[in-house]
Amino acid sequence: MAKISKETKQRLQQLFQCGQFVIRWGFIPTVLYLGQYVSNEEQIQGCLNQQSSGKDINLKFEMI
Repeated sequence: MAKISKETKQRLQQLFQCGQFVIRWGFIPTVLYLGQYVSNEEQIQGCLNQQSSGKDINLKFEMI
C-alpha cells in the first residue's frame, strides 16, 4: 500500500466531504429542475405540433 502524507490525507478528506455535501444538497433540486425542464419541453413540442397542423391551440398550465 502506498504511503500518503498526513497533509494529503487531510486534503482528500476535505475533498470527499465537499463532494458529499454537493451530492446530498444538490441531487433533489437537480432532479426537480430537470423534471420541470423536460415537462416544459413536452408542452412546447405539443404546442408546435398543434400549430403546424392548423388546429386551435389551447395551452394548459398545471401546477403539481
